[in-house]
Amino acid sequence: MKEVSLYTDGAAVAMVDGDFVISQIYTGWINSLFQKQFPKKNNDPWILFETLHDQGSTAPDRYDWNELITDLYGLIGYYDIKAVTEGTAAVEKEFDVLIGHDEQDEEDDRMNYFDFVRKLKTAIKKFHEESELSEEEQLSSMIEMLRSYYEQDSMSIAVSKKYGDKHLETICFFAALADAPPYVFQVISETYDVDFWELWEQARDVARRKRLLYDQEIQQNTISVPTKDFLRVRSDDLLLFGEGDTDIPFSQKLKDWFSDLKDRFETIMKSGYAVDNPLYWILDLMQYADENYYRVYTFSDFFQDSIEHLQDRRFLALWKIYDDMLHDPVMEEAGNVIFVPEGPEYEHAGLSYFGTPPRRRLKTYWDVMKKEDRDNEARITFRRYMALLGNRKLRNEVFGV
Repeated sequence: MKEVSLYTDGAAVAMVDGDFVISQIYTGWINSLFQKQFPKKNNDPWILFETLHDQGSTAPDRYDWNELITDLYGLIGYYDIKAVTEGTAAVEKEFDVLIGHDEQDEEDDRMNYFDFVRKLKTAIKKFHEESELSEEEQLSSMIEMLRSYYEQDSMSIAVSKKYGDKHLETICFFAALADAPPYVFQVISETYDVDFWELWEQARDVARRKRLLYDQEIQQNTISVPTKDFLRVRSDDLLLFGEGDTDIPFSQKLKDWFSDLKDRFETIMKSGYAVDNPLYWILDLMQYADENYYRVYTFSDFFQDSIEHLQDRRFLALWKIYDDMLHDPVMEEAGNVIFVPEGPEYEHAGLSYFGTPPRRRLKTYWDVMKKEDRDNEARITFRRYMALLGNRKLRNEVFGV
């Protein structure tokens, strides 16, 4: 088989429907599926944010940068972005909301980080107020000092001593502890009323996190994310994603439902139930399910099996159970929550359609509809039933078909 690969030398991120693909979650899921121990990677959202800015993105707020926080460095990158887009005051406000500045625990790395960036801001403001240099000279000396610090491999702040200024030494000290170059330059930007990107351009070629580089050399912890957590579904809903696996940890409630279905199946088989035109009947049921419950589909494998066994009463019995469920008043009432009620008073409610509207109109767009409405009892029941029939091994265990 020919292998196809995609790569890039620059910063990149995978997205699904506009949402970031979080490497830690996907790596954990792969570990769970294949019993592997791939390590997690450090996610620094600042790198991606900077790349989008370079590409001319004007809508950074459309992305949920919080999703990329998987460790302390992801958190720092998130606050770098927040500082640049909303100001350092917004970040400090979030500090207070999260933990409260007066309740710091010195053993908590996050607490230390919050304290460091506060003291960094104080040091820069003090330099601005007390230095005898002009503002232009202050900016020049700070940027030169920071460039010298970031260019070296170590985290030593001795580089600041050559400037013979205690203020610059203090700034370098807390800049090293905060380990957040964009945040440092945003504080300078606010203090001196200079555009952040104009300042950042003078140091971005060397500005980098020191501890991050060190930590990347250390093997990161591996994680494992079960399929139900990855898909954010209940264990019983794994039935929809199974491919012959009958070892899914179903709840007792679902197992009782399987038993009830088996009883119904045996009752229909004993009744001698028959259909004159099974293919047309099956197609009508499929259309009825989609029209009256929306996006309830038959698994292709089961449909193919049914076509190959149109005269097999066992398959007709399985479709008869489906027919009874689709026309159950309880299910009909449950499924109504996604549709506009019938009647002239609702003529202008719900979605508008081009051309001839469907027999039943949705209340709103499917993608923005409440999850509890989309996952109403009827749709969940029918989708699970079709998944059961599409899983040949499980279908055979329950029905013997």
